[in-house]
Amino acid sequence: MRTVPKSGMRTRAPIPGRGACPHSMACQMYDLFTSREILNVWKENYCQDAYGDCARYRRACTGSFVPLTLLPNGRQLNVDERWLRKATA
Repeated sequence: MRTVPKSGMRTRAPIPGRGACPHSMACQMYDLFTSREILNVWKENYCQDAYGDCARYRRACTGSFVPLTLLPNGRQLNVDERWLRKATA
């Protein structure tokens, strides 16, 4: 899932070494999915080897706030606001 940046775009953080994401044990994204199959797709594509491509990981490494609904590809998960309040309570 690595991409070549287009001219004028900011480049991504360097790709860390191979292996599991060091943030995976505490990543709140895992709690978002009731379907283990869907979660496993994210894990296989980001958490297990390509965590340097993960938007959540990159934000955490810069000390930025990581929204609960931020997906590894940088998009926001659309959730009902009531569910989000309950999930973060």
